[in-house]
Amino acid sequence: MNLITDDEELSCKLIDGFAIVVQAVMASVALSALVYKRSIENPQRPLMIWAMDTSKQAIAASIVHFANIAISYISSLIPNNATNPCIWYFLNLLLDTTVGVYILYILLVGVNNCAQFCGLTDIDMGNYGSPPRFFPWFKQLVLFLIAWFFVKVIVGFVLLVCPIFSIVATWMLKPLASNPYAQVIFVMFLFPLCMNVIQGIFQVLTVAWLIDRVIKGRLYTPIPTEAPISEDGTSSPRQDVPDVNNRSWDNFFVKLFGGRRASHDVESTQD
Repeated sequence: MNLITDDEELSCKLIDGFAIVVQAVMASVALSALVYKRSIENPQRPLMIWAMDTSKQAIAASIVHFANIAISYISSLIPNNATNPCIWYFLNLLLDTTVGVYILYILLVGVNNCAQFCGLTDIDMGNYGSPPRFFPWFKQLVLFLIAWFFVKVIVGFVLLVCPIFSIVATWMLKPLASNPYAQVIFVMFLFPLCMNVIQGIFQVLTVAWLIDRVIKGRLYTPIPTEAPISEDGTSSPRQDVPDVNNRSWDNFFVKLFGGRRASHDVESTQD
């Protein structure tokens, strides 16, 4: 039995000219938010480090975005599923920006630990060497995408075995049934912004900011303007990123989700 009724009137297009314009506007807003975040962060990351951190996030976000579009169209073709791609994009985005962020964090820790166990080097998130190099950045990007891949597998499985999600999403988009353009604006622009606002109200890091902190390597701590020079005359590695494997998971999660800055710990150890 088909669980979704009156679905044809809700159909929208996620890859036509109008949708592409909406996506471009959303990408501009997200990038502007990251630029603004850098302007107020204290201490402020060097421009090159910020650019490498942000590029990882932008590339991963783009891949996940287009993966969500593909998943949405594939899901709409499955028998007895809702046939409107906007419904499935809405659901993927909903789970990605709520439980998906925390699942991503856990998986990223696990992927990094596995990579370290296999002997991979230069995988400490946000540490690109001194001076910053391409291959550490590339390795970290690959690990980040692997973690996101498993997030999408989990999200897809949940949506597949829980049809109640598509029923609720169909009901929520019902007021926009007569306007496919309004559906696109809602699921690709207004809803992502609303999710970030809601997270901010409850004092939870916004999606872009949270992932940005994961990418740049835990919580940022002050470092000297110039990297210290060792006895052999070479610069020591970047010191603003503590090794996650050298601290307990409890402390790791407290620092991220409890909002404490690593610099506080430095001050406390000096008392």
